[in-house]
Amino acid sequence: MKDQILLKSGVEEELLKELEESGTGIMYMPIMKSPEEWDIIQKYDINVAAAELIFTDLDSEFLSPEFMGRLKKAGIAPWVNAITLNDEIILSGLLDDNNAIKIGFDETWGKLIDMGFEIIQTDWPALLKGYISNKSNEK
Repeated sequence: MKDQILLKSGVEEELLKELEESGTGIMYMPIMKSPEEWDIIQKYDINVAAAELIFTDLDSEFLSPEFMGRLKKAGIAPWVNAITLNDEIILSGLLDDNNAIKIGFDETWGKLIDMGFEIIQTDWPALLKGYISNKSNEK
């Protein structure tokens, strides 16, 4: 069942080294808070399948086409957490679930999709699925 496991953690070199030394090839997803963490991850021979990018504002280097392109070229699916935890912890530059419902899907989830995110973590999967389906039908 190891092909069904996705390990997720912050970027800590001791954990990355242990995963590399395990030789299991288990899929891994780093939770990255800075682009420099991507450089750390690349030093290890591990099976990175996705990368959760945490950003507090829309000026983050994570959102640049260059950074997204680097991930996608490496076969890494960009993941964003749109869940609203509270007013203090910002995971997706306020392009979150609460604002999707208050402001609009195009202005939040739509922007995340346009930025290149392939996976959106949400508390509202049915709403997001409906939005994506409707958006696809419009094309």
